[in-house]
Amino acid sequence: EGIMDLEQTPGKILATRSLDFQTAIDRGKFVKTIQKATDRDDALTTLPLTLLYIIVFVGLVVAHLDVMYRQEMEHSLESWVDGRDPKKACSSNCDDVASFWEWFTDVGIADIFAQY
Repeated sequence: EGIMDLEQTPGKILATRSLDFQTAIDRGKFVKTIQKATDRDDALTTLPLTLLYIIVFVGLVVAHLDVMYRQEMEHSLESWVDGRDPKKACSSNCDDVASFWEWFTDVGIADIFAQY
């Protein structure tokens, strides 16, 4: 009885084994070869599905969070808070919470109802 070379692919090993029933296959080497081929093939076959899941997830997150609308809202609030006049801008006149509320009651509310 001869021992088969296990550096071949599992398909070749099985094909050779089916043709020659007198060849002995070492169980440990055969299991290692099958595990190696399975690990390699599993990694390559699951990659497209994983990429699809990631694309769908990112699409759902972007659609659910509505990032563009929130960004436009942030810019509009920033332009409203800082306004057109540097003397009335919140970022240059407010240092703490108390000064913010003072700015808000004096200038902020008036700018909300102002007619431009």
